[in-house]
Amino acid sequence: MQSEWDERKKIQIKCFGKLAIFVNGVEQSAQMNSMKARELIAFLLTYKGEAVHKSKVCEALWQNKAKKKSKDSLYKLIRKIEEMPIPFKIRKSREMIQLCLDNIECDLLLFEQLIEDQSSIRNKEMAVALYSRGPLFEEENYDWICLKDGIYDFAYFETLEQLCSYYEERDRRKASHYSRLMEDCE
Repeated sequence: MQSEWDERKKIQIKCFGKLAIFVNGVEQSAQMNSMKARELIAFLLTYKGEAVHKSKVCEALWQNKAKKKSKDSLYKLIRKIEEMPIPFKIRKSREMIQLCLDNIECDLLLFEQLIEDQSSIRNKEMAVALYSRGPLFEEENYDWICLKDGIYDFAYFETLEQLCSYYEERDRRKASHYSRLMEDCE
């Protein structure tokens, strides 16, 4: 696994399948023993470094709590994350929160980059391989993940269709492989 990571990035996060966090190639998931801290990092990762309104974060992570209590919980959680040995950088303003990605490499972000490049079949194949590790945050039970997961499922299926079409006349074996993966999705 370590050889897959960009060594210049300090934090590596695996989102497909079981959520796993590495620092300099060494797994640190156990260091992040707060389930809510893991959930906050996962939630912010799905926004790809964009700033998110704090009320949106609170609604997603604490659906059944009053606004004031959920904001207090968010501030406590951010402090807890900042005290952890994993060097996450969280920017906060009065109403917004943002996970800085300059020291993070993440399979979710790589998946998006790979499928956006419409010119490269190799990138599409790499995206399919990444997604084949399992659903987004597979072992976590996040209420907010259904919508996000659906978006990635659709992108994965669309990429499989493109690969099937590409290989239909070029390589029957590969076309058959991607066709079977599409059948597994249905």
